[in-house]
Amino acid sequence: MVLIGTGLLMVRGWSTAVTRSLEASRPALDSTGLPKANENIVQNHLNLPYGGELVNLVATPERASELHVKSRDWPSWELTDRQLCNLELLLNGGFSPLRGFMSRANYEGTCSTMRLADGALWPVPIVLDVSEKFARSIGPGSAVALRDPEGAMLAASC
Repeated sequence: MVLIGTGLLMVRGWSTAVTRSLEASRPALDSTGLPKANENIVQNHLNLPYGGELVNLVATPERASELHVKSRDWPSWELTDRQLCNLELLLNGGFSPLRGFMSRANYEGTCSTMRLADGALWPVPIVLDVSEKFARSIGPGSAVALRDPEGAMLAASC
């Protein structure tokens, strides 16, 4: 039997020592069942992200509103299913240390040596591939509104 609780995967039949060890590593909880303010759950329970920093590219509500207004005049790209998945992993830090779709230097390094331009190991290119026609219609470094198939802007490449 498998049970999920407090971020740990617990399996029935473990020895008492292992169960006690897991329980001892859990953060102390306050009367509401939440971790006490002085407990650092991230350091206690999670591995460090690749590159040492979890990249969070989600905009604050204020910045999102600003981008929404500015993006009305920007060219738009409708994301494919794969691009949507890559975007989600970029935004939530799943592709840390990447801070966006790969630059040419990172792409070429990944394809030739499986390394980013800074030397970090990275075996898979994460790129925003667009049609030649769209690429010609924008210049290098142009801001682009990235949209889902329904037309909602999900992100901005700027």
